[in-house]
Amino acid sequence: MAGGMGARSLMAALAACVWIGAADAQTRAPDARMQAVADAVKDYVKGAPTTYAVGFADLNDDGKDEAIVHFTSGLWCITGGCSTLVLEPDGAKYRFQSLLLALYLPIRVLDTKVNGWREIANRIPGGESAIAFNGVRYPGGWYAHRKLSRYEPGKVILDPKTPIQTLEASGG
Repeated sequence: MAGGMGARSLMAALAACVWIGAADAQTRAPDARMQAVADAVKDYVKGAPTTYAVGFADLNDDGKDEAIVHFTSGLWCITGGCSTLVLEPDGAKYRFQSLLLALYLPIRVLDTKVNGWREIANRIPGGESAIAFNGVRYPGGWYAHRKLSRYEPGKVILDPKTPIQTLEASGG
């Protein structure tokens, strides 16, 4: 009986090692989607060091999540907020779709659509504004924002608690 208990204990220990090893591998394995976004950001900033936050939402209801990348440092921020990229999925990669200037967090994706794409909302002094897709892209300038007179339904995609990603300067 002692031998049986020893075998069970050994099997339990092996199972625990396999489980711990699998869990460790999952935490170390890079998320392919986040890596694809990081590659697109790196290409966009041309190797400049920066930090950014990433959120995902299906903006055009095609079943694929676009990446919303809000810069949090560097050349991408001014006193009026920070630049935000919209990246569109392209196979296993992401490609540039739009650049929005001077946005503050939180950033929400509204339920309303213009030209087949959901509006993107952000905080502004005294409320919130929405940016509508113009048929080609989301216009970047503040002049293209529509001030919201009331709360419109949507989902927060990025907020101040969203984890920050760091892109170190790359040599070239």
